[in-house]
Amino acid sequence: MDGLNKKLIYDISGWDILHVVFFFSLCFTVGVGFNLYAHFVIFMIGVIWFFNEKYLLSSLNDNITCERNDIVYKNIYEPKISDLLFNTFGQLLYIISLTLMNVLRKKIQQYM
Repeated sequence: MDGLNKKLIYDISGWDILHVVFFFSLCFTVGVGFNLYAHFVIFMIGVIWFFNEKYLLSSLNDNITCERNDIVYKNIYEPKISDLLFNTFGQLLYIISLTLMNVLRKKIQQYM
């Protein structure tokens, strides 16, 4: 069994957390800032990733499902639409952290 597939909280697994971390890191690495077009491109990377994964893994998919209660993905060869939600959450986390850093930077400049 895949260790990242275990439920951590509710229906959130290690894979879901990695989606958030990857898309946060992607935004940070590319330096998209508050550019709406750049965020749209990052979002589309997630959509393309989702459909490619769905297509590529379909050849491995034997429709074998695991009915355990402690896992999130019942079939690890079938990506979930919630992957896109976690990708977007990574982008939102980036925007929130960037906003907080800008506010903090302005506060520090006020006192200098």
